[in-house]
Amino acid sequence: MPIPDPRRRNLRYLVLGQTALNTGVFLHVFLGAFAVQRVTGSVALGGLPFAIYFFVSLFVTVPAGRWMDRVGRAAVLGVGHVLAAAGAAVIAGSLVIPLGAATFPLLVTGLFLLAAGWSVAGLTRVAAADLYSTEERATGVGRFLLLGLVGHVAGAVLFLLLAREEAIPVTFGYLAVVPVYGIGALSMAAIHGTLPRPARAAARQAPLGSVVRRPRVGWTITSNVGANGGMVGIMSLASPALAALQGPTMVGIMLAHFGGMFLPSPVAGRLADRRGRSLSILVGGGVLLIGALLFSRTDLPLVAGAGLFLVGAGWCFTFIPGTALLADATSLEERGLLFGINDAIVAIVGGAAVLLAGFAFAYWNSWGLALVGASLAALPLIASLRLRPRATRGR
Repeated sequence: MPIPDPRRRNLRYLVLGQTALNTGVFLHVFLGAFAVQRVTGSVALGGLPFAIYFFVSLFVTVPAGRWMDRVGRAAVLGVGHVLAAAGAAVIAGSLVIPLGAATFPLLVTGLFLLAAGWSVAGLTRVAAADLYSTEERATGVGRFLLLGLVGHVAGAVLFLLLAREEAIPVTFGYLAVVPVYGIGALSMAAIHGTLPRPARAAARQAPLGSVVRRPRVGWTITSNVGANGGMVGIMSLASPALAALQGPTMVGIMLAHFGGMFLPSPVAGRLADRRGRSLSILVGGGVLLIGALLFSRTDLPLVAGAGLFLVGAGWCFTFIPGTALLADATSLEERGLLFGINDAIVAIVGGAAVLLAGFAFAYWNSWGLALVGASLAALPLIASLRLRPRATRGR
């Protein structure tokens, strides 16, 4: 679809910010469990970085969404990148500065700051959704997500470069993304004042309860909860589950997961716009279920890689129509609020899923992760059936 020049410029900088975010996401997903294990000596706490992320999201996303509706998207997103950079620096400091009993609190502080930055910067999709009409929104969001895959590739390249000096480059990995998040902050500053801006008076009048009770919103959030929780329950412990493999093999399998998250984005968006949001969600739930079960065989790298790819693809086919449905249900002045509410609710289940996955992995290895992911995949499957009678193609 042709994009007018002002919109093209805004989209370009939004993609740059999302790329910076995704570079850090790849490294943190890969290294977070090892950072905690290095400080605590416990593999059972490997899900702590994600648990903290979801806990922080619960309290950060709604205020961030409200502020996006009041002061504009770019300023708030820029603050998210700054917080993420500060968190990565503090985590690196906790790994190299000998502080004794204070080391773990310092690590947790860094994880909290990074989580807050992620939670805020993750709302970039709201600004992207603003750029498209209802008829092309899912397709547009899908293309936006596909371009963000560059960040995960960059994260993988960074890891491989740093791994030449250290098998698992935990400290240098976090140091490397500090300037990357700085680029994200600068990209948001470049489009401050040029993105579509909500009317402040209307934004103040948006009641939280009425926004959540909009048609199809409840089941859309339910779908998002299941897809995201099922994915992160597996992804958060995937690197320890694959630790017995050689470094390049581990990176390849993890990159396959992110490929699954983003490569099918155009197809998922087109399916949601042309055949209905609920059908895409149904496909996503089924693919997530299959992928979770396949990842139980981490002793077979090809099977595990296929499983992680399908886990990512299942999330993709659910996340894109979910984003479109939430945007369809709201005006520009209340969209940030609803996305913040969605992310807060997702955080509750996601945090519980990550903690549960940590203990399931400690007892049953990759079979425990598969069980957690497959159980949560049932939610988008159920939600798709509830959305189907009222789901329509883009109006």
